[in-house]
Amino acid sequence: MKLIVTAGGQGTKLWPYSREAKPKQFQHVIGTESLFTYTINLLLRQFPAEDIYISTKRRYMGTALEQAPLISPKNFIIEPDIAKNRGPAEGLAFLTMSMQHPEEPFMIVQPDCMRLPEENYLKMIEDTEKLVKRDKKFISGGIKATYPALGIDYLKVGKKVDLDSPLEVF
Repeated sequence: MKLIVTAGGQGTKLWPYSREAKPKQFQHVIGTESLFTYTINLLLRQFPAEDIYISTKRRYMGTALEQAPLISPKNFIIEPDIAKNRGPAEGLAFLTMSMQHPEEPFMIVQPDCMRLPEENYLKMIEDTEKLVKRDKKFISGGIKATYPALGIDYLKVGKKVDLDSPLEVF
């Protein structure tokens, strides 16, 4: 499993604290580390550094290298330094992974929240990797909607998938 941590956004949702020079993913929002560093350190608990990729703009590469020193610069996917939404950046990441690791599943990880309990999150990655390898399907994750919210994609739930795990997959 390859993991792509997306870190190229401008952080406009947290403006003015988050600035173009240092967007929210690199800010110390909670405690003494950024959500980006928190995410990298969480993934390193279960995955080798060579399986973690960072998708970011060239202008943020120095900050990303400073906050994730165990990730090699060769594992960076460099996006154009233009303001855009996530789609083009994730498309570039998908294309890069498809070319470099055509038989390997990968997961997009956004460093914009804490994933608690952490052990459950790491187990979810492990379970979804098994499922992708077994069924050769695209998997998207989400949370149960309890109220309408802009910026959240809603998925129609289908049949429950048999998986030897407490993870619920539909």
